[in-house]
Amino acid sequence: TDYFLAHVPDGQEATILAGELAEGGWVHPRLALERWRAGHETIAAPILWTLIALAEGGDDLAARLAEAPRRAAAPARRIELKWGIVLHPMKTRPLPPATHTNAYLVGESEMALIDPGSGEAEELESLFELIDALRADGRRPRIILLTHDHPDHLGGLEAVRARYRLPVAAHAETARHVRVDLVLKDGDWIPLVPGAGDWNLRALHTPGHARGHLCFLHPRTRSLFTGDHIPGGGGTVIIDPPEGDMSAYLRSLERLLSEPVETLFPGHGAPQGAAERRIRGLIRHRLEREAQVAQALTPEPASLRELVARAYTDTPPALWGYAERSLLAHLIKLEAEGRAQRAGEGWRRP
Repeated sequence: TDYFLAHVPDGQEATILAGELAEGGWVHPRLALERWRAGHETIAAPILWTLIALAEGGDDLAARLAEAPRRAAAPARRIELKWGIVLHPMKTRPLPPATHTNAYLVGESEMALIDPGSGEAEELESLFELIDALRADGRRPRIILLTHDHPDHLGGLEAVRARYRLPVAAHAETARHVRVDLVLKDGDWIPLVPGAGDWNLRALHTPGHARGHLCFLHPRTRSLFTGDHIPGGGGTVIIDPPEGDMSAYLRSLERLLSEPVETLFPGHGAPQGAAERRIRGLIRHRLEREAQVAQALTPEPASLRELVARAYTDTPPALWGYAERSLLAHLIKLEAEGRAQRAGEGWRRP
């Protein structure tokens, strides 16, 4: 992405790209930063550091703008899209096409660390540098929160627990696989000391991808930390039976529509706004896929391999092995509704 800085005459009117932006207008850099610190705005890192440079004045502006990448990485790389919400991507081994898992540090004087995903020494050292830099600013971690028990979301758990002596909180299903200090259920609050405003987080049980999957909601900033429930970008997550459950996944998506969510902070990929549009899009996609799966069934039994070729024509064949798992989840849902029937190793229309 290219960014341009231009001096324009007085009286110019701001316009927006329909479909990409919700609204637009002129704003003084200092006012924009005040709104960011109050939690009212989400600002991408390049724009944030541009606003900081502009707020500092016009002298040597070009040179200070060029210094933004170095300033953003000193003393540790800090991606703070909302004030008090620091994203830290860690190289992990998730399912393709993802290559990283996002850890998040949420709060001010007290922070919750969500999903320290990598146990690799270099990745951990980078996370420790960030945490120690935040501690120097008076912001210390208080608790580790886990969205679920998959390895790419807790690979660094024991190293972080040992270094900072932090308690770990997760759902009871996650606690069957990982040692936790606090079991969370749907609706539980995780209290954090207030700063610019309230920082308490609420746990939302969102099964579907994993039985014990939790999302964490920060109501004041309308931010939802989604783990694997909602990936970044326009992609979808694999629903892999028996732990994965398509009916539960759709119910979990539906319940999020009643929550005060504006910005999604996923476990993989970039954060995004327009949360309701994204959630409704995922529901629509799953139901459209379900219709394709139902249409692919015939009175004659067919294997998963045969059905995936019929129902996933828009998916590259190299990914059909992964698609088969979500296909099976759709078939199990259809079976429960009386719309699909097992026939030995295959599936058919009843």
